[in-house]
Amino acid sequence: MDANGDALASAVASKPAAIKVNAEEAGGLLGRPVATHRAAEAGAKELLVGGIEQVLITLGEAGAVLADSQGILFARAPSVPTISAVGSGDAFLAAYVAARTDGLDRETALGRGVAAGAANAQSPFGGSFQLADFNRALGAVSVDGAEQSLPAI
Repeated sequence: MDANGDALASAVASKPAAIKVNAEEAGGLLGRPVATHRAAEAGAKELLVGGIEQVLITLGEAGAVLADSQGILFARAPSVPTISAVGSGDAFLAAYVAARTDGLDRETALGRGVAAGAANAQSPFGGSFQLADFNRALGAVSVDGAEQSLPAI
């Protein structure tokens, strides 16, 4: 579901297995601003305690946070020339879900999500980007908690 406000709060109250929200949506859910990765980490922990098993909070050009039963990861986004951020959250989620569906670990999946969001921001067309931009972004993503570099595709 792609929602905010009351619709998002109702969906979260049903305790879905996972949610992906951006910083503004997370702030609305939590009743306070989520402007930094530390605030996103704290908010993600709170949502986990509320019964959601996996929380992803995207922070735009700052990166993204993943919280689940294994702990919290923060992926720093690379600095890229932004043309349009439209569709970057969708690109993030698609890459993350594809990586997890392919059996990749959570660190790699989070990194791929952030790289897809960054690659998308370099394109004038939401949800469309060049593989070369993705691989460059992926090479520059760092994931706190990851023990190895992220492989290109």
